[in-house]
Amino acid sequence: IKKSEGAHFLLNLVVEDGDGSPCTVMVKDLAVQPVKREMLHVDFYEFDVKQKVRVDVPVITTGHSVGVEKGGTIQIVRRELEVLCYPNKIPSSIEIDISDLDMGDAVHIEDVPAEEGVEFPFDVNFTVITCVSPMREEEPEEEEVEEGLEGEVLETETSEPVEESEE
Repeated sequence: IKKSEGAHFLLNLVVEDGDGSPCTVMVKDLAVQPVKREMLHVDFYEFDVKQKVRVDVPVITTGHSVGVEKGGTIQIVRRELEVLCYPNKIPSSIEIDISDLDMGDAVHIEDVPAEEGVEFPFDVNFTVITCVSPMREEEPEEEEVEEGLEGEVLETETSEPVEESEE
């Protein structure tokens, strides 16, 4: 498991108290001790090698965006994409070239190239990556000084009456 190249890989699992025949499985969940990084628990997913499976595959960007060079920022909206394929065809990652992505442009799921034997089961053409322009900082509003008020004393209301003296 530690030497695997991708997130999804096939294993032949033999259960000791079982009938002794190997089962083809994938790792579904892996619990790791946070400090020592030792494996604590592994959940396996058994499947038929002749049927397609749905798995999430990480998205990796390649290239330097034109929009980033102009001051924009790349936002990866979907860090993983669901794919439908045979277990032996599961890609380790989905690479998306963002070299032509300008500010305001986006890559949608229908724009993502799929390898042979890999499908993206989607109902809606959702956004995967976008290049956004930098947000402007709002300038603090300056207090407006009205003409004619300069030099005049403004009357203020107080809770106690003010007595005038005749000196």
